[in-house]
Amino acid sequence: MAEVFRVAPEATTSGIFMIRGQRSRWIYPNPNLSPEYCDVLTNVNVSEEGVAKSRFGYVKYSDTVIPDGDMPTGLWQGTFASGTTRQVVVTPDKAYSDPGGAAARSNITGSDFTGTNEDRFEFIFTKDKLVMNNAVDQVRTWTGSTSSNTTDLTGMPWTKCKGIFTHKNLMMAWGPNEPVVIEGVSVDTCFPTRVRWCDINRRTYEVDIGTWRADNRYEIYDGGPKIVAACDNWGTALIFKEDGLYPGEIVYDQLGHFDFQLGQPRRGFTPISKSLVVRPEFVAGVASEGLFIITPDLNFRIVNLDDLGAKKGWYSLNQERLKYAHLFVREKDHQVRVLVSSSGNTVGHDKVMVWDWETGDIWFDLITNPLNYARPITISSVEYDWFGSTNGYLYQANNIAYPTDDGTGYTWQIKMAPNDLGMPGKVKHILNIQTIFSKRVDASDVTMRVNIDQGRGSTITDTFNVGAEYSWDTGVSWNTGKLWPGAESRRADTFVNTMCETLAPEWTSSTPGSIVGYIVEYIPLEN
Repeated sequence: MAEVFRVAPEATTSGIFMIRGQRSRWIYPNPNLSPEYCDVLTNVNVSEEGVAKSRFGYVKYSDTVIPDGDMPTGLWQGTFASGTTRQVVVTPDKAYSDPGGAAARSNITGSDFTGTNEDRFEFIFTKDKLVMNNAVDQVRTWTGSTSSNTTDLTGMPWTKCKGIFTHKNLMMAWGPNEPVVIEGVSVDTCFPTRVRWCDINRRTYEVDIGTWRADNRYEIYDGGPKIVAACDNWGTALIFKEDGLYPGEIVYDQLGHFDFQLGQPRRGFTPISKSLVVRPEFVAGVASEGLFIITPDLNFRIVNLDDLGAKKGWYSLNQERLKYAHLFVREKDHQVRVLVSSSGNTVGHDKVMVWDWETGDIWFDLITNPLNYARPITISSVEYDWFGSTNGYLYQANNIAYPTDDGTGYTWQIKMAPNDLGMPGKVKHILNIQTIFSKRVDASDVTMRVNIDQGRGSTITDTFNVGAEYSWDTGVSWNTGKLWPGAESRRADTFVNTMCETLAPEWTSSTPGSIVGYIVEYIPLEN
């Protein structure tokens, strides 16, 4: 006997489906894929409450382009003992102190660097000196005076190194180049598994970054995988090699000398980039598998392993450029942001993968001007993103006053996961979908698509306005049936009138907007 459907006596109104991060790896009906997750989430910011707002744009930090068309390979902000705060910009060959705006930047280079656009700088601040390293040239220091230039760090038994960091106030270097005599000829040779550390002044017991004892060194499994990154957290030196984490600690031996004690390695992931984010709760970095975090118990987790699909997420990126991925923090939004490259991008980075460490949500931003470096910056007590673009300009970002990317608009997109309304495999008569939105800057025309049965059914398209407000004296007459819209959350109805098992709303716009979620009005159909 054929199945006979009958219409339920009353229509049902769902609750509000809010918006979470992207989880395109999981495919419906996987129980881990709730309707509030997204298949695509681009150029938005998602709050803890599940409200998705189009991201803010950026404006120029400095009025003028960096000389000679150079692109930034390093950015730093810090305050010296004198109380003077400096913003430092470095390129493949120059270093500048740059106050921003129309103010002139000061060339503090001294002798030119010899790096490339991919030789990005890292910085440490110790003994009231800025120490900078690009892994190509000798490590440089700067005292903070715009009338003085950077100078070479001296006193080391090595010429250059892959990376620098501080541990227990000591400056450490990893992957140093050191002279090795081969058949009577001194050859500058890299030691990819070696760490070195500076000494202390034996009279004052102060750290001395200009003194390096020949025996202040340690080989982390000589001949094994190379070191790719290192940092300090929780009193531990965290050394990342190509096959995992190697924690260690500098201690005094019985003779009063420093020694390095290696802990238990944590293998099972493959760190690939030297860029790290260090916070009290975690250390974040980039492995071939995705964005990893190290927790205080020194265990690791790949945060995007279950969130980004092979086709739409991590594995669709340019894998060859993951070694150049660069991380920075947006503190006020509790986000780790990772500069990465799409499959066709070969210069700088044109995508930002965002991980919210409070909610666990993940999504992507698409940047109009590809970036080569980014970090937070504080200007007049306000936190901004600070960008160094491949076009040679510096930008400050993430402010409500910046609706565009330096005058160029961008498109944001939210595509929800399939929603079966809690009745998997059952057909529903979908009457109407209400988009819940709130005002954001100005009025925005939003295109909505309702994807039926995961693309097997028809797609319903609608266009409505988000955040429109009438003004006085615009010709609108009283008693015409028009409602005066306020600034509070509002609704837009999209008439669907179709039968399906699942639906997936999608919103796109090239102007600012804010989507709170959606409500479905439907009639369950019963056998």
